[in-house]
Amino acid sequence: MTNCIIYCRVSTKEQAEKGYSLEAQRNDCIKFALNNEYEVDKVFIERGESAKTQDRTQLAKMIKHSVINKKKLSALIIWKYDRLARNLSDQTELVKHFGMLNIRVLSVTENNEDNPTDKLRRNIFSALTQYENDIKSKRTMNR
Repeated sequence: MTNCIIYCRVSTKEQAEKGYSLEAQRNDCIKFALNNEYEVDKVFIERGESAKTQDRTQLAKMIKHSVINKKKLSALIIWKYDRLARNLSDQTELVKHFGMLNIRVLSVTENNEDNPTDKLRRNIFSALTQYENDIKSKRTMNR
């Protein structure tokens, strides 16, 4: 077995306090890890911090942990790419960071293939996630 880390996130304090999807994300990620013969090194849970930027408490801790422990980690498991970042350039930068450490980013609910078509598909979904975020921000500002 090789080691992995897990990152789970919800956007609002209300979601975090009511347990909205955090426990489900965590459980799905752990199950995915075990089914794919990974031993979970550490779970990082972001309770109510938006993925609009990389300025998040647990994300910073996870990045630091990944650098310190890069020799014993081989994967970062997330429930869905938008849990990692809701901005295409942030997501690309984070995936690149982990790749340089030889830590593969794996999604429980999305395709993990590294062929050109699946990379394109992930980028399109990420761009749509960013678009959705931008539309919500614009609506909020127009109120």
